[in-house]
Amino acid sequence: MVRPVRLAAVSPLVLSLLSCASERSRLAVLEPPRVDPVLLGNARPAPSALPALPPAPARTATPGSLPLAASSAANPISVEAAAPDASWTVVCEAREDTDGDGAIDVRVGPRGELSGDRVQRYIHLSSGESLAIDELVASSADGRSLVVRRESRFELWNNTTGERRALPGVESAGGGELPTPSIAAFTESSLFYLRKHDAHKELVELTLATGTERPIYSDREELAGLELDPTGNYVVLGIARRRPSSTNPPPCRGPVAEIRVAREPSLSGYVVIPLSGGKARRVDDLALVFGKELIRRRGDGSLIWDRDGHTRLLADDKCHGRILFAEPARQLLLLGCEMPKKPWRFEVTLLAGSVRRPLQIDVAGLLIDEPPRPGTRFFPLYPGAETMLFDAERQTLRRFSPGDQILGLSDSHALIRRGRTALLYDAETDRTRELPGKIEALVEVQRTGPMVHASPFVVDLSTGRWLGNVSGRSHAVSLSGEVLLAARPASAEALASGPLLWQAPVISQ
Repeated sequence: MVRPVRLAAVSPLVLSLLSCASERSRLAVLEPPRVDPVLLGNARPAPSALPALPPAPARTATPGSLPLAASSAANPISVEAAAPDASWTVVCEAREDTDGDGAIDVRVGPRGELSGDRVQRYIHLSSGESLAIDELVASSADGRSLVVRRESRFELWNNTTGERRALPGVESAGGGELPTPSIAAFTESSLFYLRKHDAHKELVELTLATGTERPIYSDREELAGLELDPTGNYVVLGIARRRPSSTNPPPCRGPVAEIRVAREPSLSGYVVIPLSGGKARRVDDLALVFGKELIRRRGDGSLIWDRDGHTRLLADDKCHGRILFAEPARQLLLLGCEMPKKPWRFEVTLLAGSVRRPLQIDVAGLLIDEPPRPGTRFFPLYPGAETMLFDAERQTLRRFSPGDQILGLSDSHALIRRGRTALLYDAETDRTRELPGKIEALVEVQRTGPMVHASPFVVDLSTGRWLGNVSGRSHAVSLSGEVLLAARPASAEALASGPLLWQAPVISQ
């Protein structure tokens, strides 16, 4: 499933979700084959520990503090990821004159391709250490735990203590493609990852506090990737049609966004595994997980609810619907149905329990189902030139001025762009206030949790506070409000140039 997007606003995480969703829409209409999963319960001893990294020093940001180095070299550089607490960054960087032209330089072609000197992926730590890596496979929400691939070996890092641990048997699922299917994912207390054991692929849960491993599923089929249900009820595993043709790490990319689509579907189905125990299920027509229920799309386009194999109709084949917003904690979703007289437009209907109510608006048609957003109160909708926020708590629409853009949201605040003006909206008072100054014309928005940088403004949406300004093209924003900048910003023809610095916001006098 693919939908039109504004590439400048697409993060790597969103691209990964789009890729997973797109596979689901292309599944053939098949009667699901019988699956005999092997459920395992015996924990295995932990592999021996690797040499430890230096523990990450404690960091706090105060307005006006000096920049904190994320890398010190003045080399061509592209930022791929950064820790929420600014304790590490993952970059692609050129450090040597590999093409022999007498300079270290990387050029960007018209289709985003890189040429010039060879770029290598590195992780820069706040301790000052810089290590070459193949890829950052996964990181926890707080950034303290990482799964890193180095020299074709996979390792679990604790960025707080410096401890490293080998993860033997793990294999890459990407074959050098972008985005790479996920083979590891963190919850607050555990790491789930895929590894090979004998002729099987296993799904393993590793408890972070104790290091104890628990294999919870095994199958002879090729498990290509995993997704964690954000409500914590299921793990969803993809079944590959064929093994990856290459074990190369994902290539480094430049500032021009790219979306690649496979010539043929690489997944043949899905296995849904309850985390509370119970039998794994093969579900080839899975649309998305909705709390303890599954939403499935039949070959005729109809949608059905499925709870432990008991089904009921959600939308018939005349709807050809897509899920626009799903909030399982409130048992609420927004359904978009095709409009025969308006091609590529969806009529929006609210479904909440027994309530089924048209919202009397229509939006651009999608080819994907939006992933569930448990606990989310607000969701932006753009009917034509209008801008609206759907309030899941009150089940109402709040209209803003036509042309407004929602740059960031929390449960009680929103950052809104209106031309060159930045507005903070308070949902409790239903009022907006204007921030001093002007937003950049070609603004790029960075978000980490409730923290948003829309140059030059840095805003904490959990409190509705404007923290100050940091001007320039940012690569990340930390939970404490620091903004990651390069000494020379990227352009359409060249990578950014280091050093990279974390800059705290300043309130101009």
